[in-house]
Amino acid sequence: MRKDRIIIAVEDPAYLASLTDKFSEELFNRADLEVISERSFFSSFFSGRQEADILIVSEELYDPAVCGQGFRRVFILTEEAAEDTQPEEGPVRICRYTGIRELYGEIIGRSAGILHPESAGEAASQILAVTSASGGTGKTTIAMALCTSFVKTGRSVLYLNCENLQTFQYYLDSRAPVGAGEVYDCLTHPGQDLYPTVSRCFRTEGFTYMPPLRAPMMTLGIRRDIYRRLAREARASRDYDYVIVDTDSVFDEEKVRLLDLADKVVVVTEQTAYHAGACSDFFRNIADNNPDKYYVLCNKYDENAENALAGPQFSANFTVAEYIRKEAADEMRGQAGPAGDGALGRVVWLVG
Repeated sequence: MRKDRIIIAVEDPAYLASLTDKFSEELFNRADLEVISERSFFSSFFSGRQEADILIVSEELYDPAVCGQGFRRVFILTEEAAEDTQPEEGPVRICRYTGIRELYGEIIGRSAGILHPESAGEAASQILAVTSASGGTGKTTIAMALCTSFVKTGRSVLYLNCENLQTFQYYLDSRAPVGAGEVYDCLTHPGQDLYPTVSRCFRTEGFTYMPPLRAPMMTLGIRRDIYRRLAREARASRDYDYVIVDTDSVFDEEKVRLLDLADKVVVVTEQTAYHAGACSDFFRNIADNNPDKYYVLCNKYDENAENALAGPQFSANFTVAEYIRKEAADEMRGQAGPAGDGALGRVVWLVG
C-alpha cells in the first residue's frame, strides 16, 4: 500500500522545524513528508500540478490557484484564531499559535478517512481497552463510536463488552442476545475451541461485535476472565486490526489483568470534581501508568463550566489527551457512530 503524501509549506524556520518534527515523530515511516521553506521554491514547485493527501500551508504562502490542485485536504495556518465552524469541503483554517501537539491532533482528526495509518505495512492486531473510573461518563458510547471511527479509516474491528449486565445492544439495530447453546456451553466450560466456537455468533453492523448474553454473567455461571481470554485469542488470530474491549467501572484484580493485557487503554472521564477525583484514584492504583499506553478522554466537556481535570490536585496524576465537547457527546448518544468534532478522529490516530 502506498504511503500518504503530506506537504508542509511554511517560511518560519523554527516553526517549520517544530511542526515537521512532530509529524515525523508521530507518523514515522507511514507517510512521505515534504517540506518547503522558501517562497521562490514554493512557486517553482507548484508551477506544475501536484497531488498529495494533505497540504499544510502558511497564510502568507497560500494561493487559491495553487491549493486548488490535487489535494485531498488543505490546511491554512493563520495568524488569527479561526472560526469554530469549519466547512466540510475546502480549506480548513487553523491558528498557527495553537500548540504543536494540539495542531497536529486537529489536522489528523480532520483527516480521518483520508490518511492510511496502516500504510507502513501489515501491523499486528491490538487490544484497545475502554474503561472508566466512575459510572455515567459515556464510556460505552465512546467505545462504540471509536469502533465506527476505526472502520471509517479502513481498519477491521471486533467489539467485546465485558460488563456483567450488558446493555450496549440498545445502541444497535439488532438487540437479540446470543442464542446458540453451544456458545454458552463453551463460555461456561472453555476449552481449546473457545474463540473459534464463540466467533460463529459474531454479528456486524459496520464493525463486528459479540452479541449480548441473555442474562448477567454471574447468573449464567460465566467467569469474568472469559472475555480476557477471548480478547487475547482474537488478537492472536489476526482476524481484526483492533479488538476493542469495553470494561465496567469496577476496579478489581480481573480488571487490572485485562488492562495489563491491553496494548492501549482509553480512560473516559468528565470534568467534574467527582469524576476527576475518581480518575486520579484510578491512576494512583495503576502500577504501569505509561503515557504511551493510557489516554484520558474527557467526555461531555463544557467550556463554560469548571474543569476540575485542570486542577493541580488531579492533573499531577494524569494528562487529558482529548476533550469531547458536550454537543458532540449529545450527538453520539443513542447511536453507534462518531461525533463530528474531530476529537475521536484524533484519538484514533493517537492510539493507532
